[in-house]
Order: sequence, then C-alpha cells, then structure tokens
Amino acid sequence: MPNIDEFLQRASDCLALSERSLVLRHKELFLRMAQTWLTLADQEFGSRSRLQDAVAGSESAPIERSGPSEVRGFSR
Repeated sequence: MPNIDEFLQRASDCLALSERSLVLRHKELFLRMAQTWLTLADQEFGSRSRLQDAVAGSESAPIERSGPSEVRGFSR
C-alpha cells in the first residue's frame, strides 16, 4: 500500500515538470495532475494540513494564462 510521501512526491514531480514546461497547455496539465495527486492523498490519508504545508513549500511563480481555463487549487 502506498504511503502519503509517495503521493506527495508524485505531486511534487508534476509541479517541477510544470515549472520546466515551455508550453502553457503542458504547464496546466501538470498542475492539474499535481492537484489530482494531492486530492488523492487527501482522500486516502485525510492529512489536509500536511498537504497544504507540502504545497506551500513548492508553489512556483504565476503562470500567464491565455484562455478561460483555470486550475483549481492553484492561484496566480
């Protein structure tokens, strides 16, 4: 059975990929994937405060958006 650190690592990996991506759609996709990993971790382990702490330490610079799409859970 996976532990919470595995979920958080996968979310962190997605955030890192988003930061390195040059294509806006790819950035948004990786951010949505990171959010999904965090949601799954929250559902599985119910550690909202630890998840928020983990995300707070990983937030990147704002992304310029060219369309109406928004990624829940990530602010600009």
